[in-house]
Amino acid sequence: MEAIEAGAEEHALLLIRFVCAICLTALVAPVGAAFELGGGGAYTTSLGGAFSAGVESAETVWFNPAAAARLRIARMTSTHGTIFSSLSESPSIHSGSAAWPREWGTAQAGYSTLRADQWNESSLLFGLARAIHPRLALGAQVRTNSWDSGKYARRHWLGNIGGLYEAGWLTSNAYMRLSFVLANLGAKRVGANGRSTGQRASSYTMGMQVVSAERVLLFDAELQEGDWQLRAGYEVQVRDLLKMRFGARVYAGDTVNRTWHTGMGYEWKKLHFDYAFSHSIDLSSFGATHRFGVGYFWN
Repeated sequence: MEAIEAGAEEHALLLIRFVCAICLTALVAPVGAAFELGGGGAYTTSLGGAFSAGVESAETVWFNPAAAARLRIARMTSTHGTIFSSLSESPSIHSGSAAWPREWGTAQAGYSTLRADQWNESSLLFGLARAIHPRLALGAQVRTNSWDSGKYARRHWLGNIGGLYEAGWLTSNAYMRLSFVLANLGAKRVGANGRSTGQRASSYTMGMQVVSAERVLLFDAELQEGDWQLRAGYEVQVRDLLKMRFGARVYAGDTVNRTWHTGMGYEWKKLHFDYAFSHSIDLSSFGATHRFGVGYFWN
């Protein structure tokens, strides 16, 4: 009986901490939504979200509007998962990405949603990327974000622009790409009623990717309202069609949140399957996040 009561008390405290964390998010950073997971999927999450210079997946549309210009074939991905697995009702996350290369450029689209009890977030984007030089590609997107708590709801429109520069061969087997992204352009800190709008402020990201025969190294540095977010990822091919991935993310602001990521990917014919495991060092009691993804590409 005492064990049951102790377990119930621990569960109650966990739920209270979860609610308090959301409230603190609203007080400390009122311009952002409660979770702010953004888009992406299992592929990019396993790399710590360091993908502004990555071009190996359609999920790149969530990180750099220009990167899709380097995709040679049409691709699409879908990811589904849960966050905070220690909670009895873990919020679910779903996202999809697609890119269609054409002679005039690469059309891109993405959809992301997060659902929890009496809370829903969603994001939808459309964009175009085009290579204007053998080394330089540019892209632009229109994105709409929304949240709905049942009683209150809000939607806003933002713009993203980005560039991808082919730096070239560092050595005989190491190739480098550089990226820059200006995101959330047009964000308004305060609405017409004088209250916070629930949207993220503009951000600036610089990124790098180094590719060798069987390894990929990625790094992103993002600045938003004086706060830095550093992301790093590493991918290695362990078998012909099997890859292992590792990543880390550090947010440094009024609070610090450090997360580590790992995952794997497997390609089979025109399909690829991805898994990502994420765990926060500073919110460890909430449990891990799991994402499962499947993608399809055309030859």
